[in-house]
Amino acid sequence: MPHGLGGLGGLGGGLTSAKTTFLSPYGAVATDWHIDDAGFHLKVTVPPNARAEVTLPGGEGKVWTVGSGTRVFKISGLRSESA
Repeated sequence: MPHGLGGLGGLGGGLTSAKTTFLSPYGAVATDWHIDDAGFHLKVTVPPNARAEVTLPGGEGKVWTVGSGTRVFKISGLRSESA
């Protein structure tokens, strides 16, 4: 799978939300994230029999490997650069 799924890796510039879907050989991989007053919220959906690597902002490069299904990640206190 490409790094920065859907071209969304490391954009910066005050972007506060994005959604993308990538059609893999196993099915659709989807991401949906936004930043609000509560922090950063990411939802990742991985098709059956597949895995995805997730790197969260502010996570010092830690990579989370997740299996099929939907996972939700939340980071309280993380704000947009323009907020």
